[in-house]
Amino acid sequence: MTRRRVPFLPAVPGIVRAIAAVAIGAMLVLVLVLVLILGRGLFPRGTGPGITAPAMTVRAVDGDTLVLPSGRRARLQGIDAPEKRQVCTRLDGQPWPCGQEAKAALARLVAGGVACRFAGTDRYNRLLALCVNTAGQDVGGAMVRDGWALAYYRYSYAYAWPELTARVARRGVWSGDFIRPADERRSAR
Repeated sequence: MTRRRVPFLPAVPGIVRAIAAVAIGAMLVLVLVLVLILGRGLFPRGTGPGITAPAMTVRAVDGDTLVLPSGRRARLQGIDAPEKRQVCTRLDGQPWPCGQEAKAALARLVAGGVACRFAGTDRYNRLLALCVNTAGQDVGGAMVRDGWALAYYRYSYAYAWPELTARVARRGVWSGDFIRPADERRSAR
């Protein structure tokens, strides 16, 4: 059996060569992950600090849609909230209007106004928005963290951690049983 030699490593003892090869492999994986995250859009554009536009008064339509002062609708990017008329079930089996509660939670978060960055439109011609309220909170992140919306993995992984924390703490919709909003929409068709 012949030994394969790593061409860019000099002739060094086997253990040193193995450690160097593992380190190089780890660096390549790290570079690949960074390229995926930064270059392929796993996180929504504009996530994080940097939204500095003046605050505007908006109105919540449901748990993930706002009406802007112009009358145009904006969908919060990267989240999916219960439908406005959706009903969830508490642990004791009692139904509760989780869609209305999600809308009320969004209304409370945006009550003082928001500043938004827009990143295109969805298939319903709503603007895709990343918004920060006057308290400096990422509105979509707060909705997911409080359990009133789910991370919308079809479009972004930015809110995976807030969803996990809400799920473990059984906040919002995670306090009982519910149908995922995308499945609820599909069944309503």
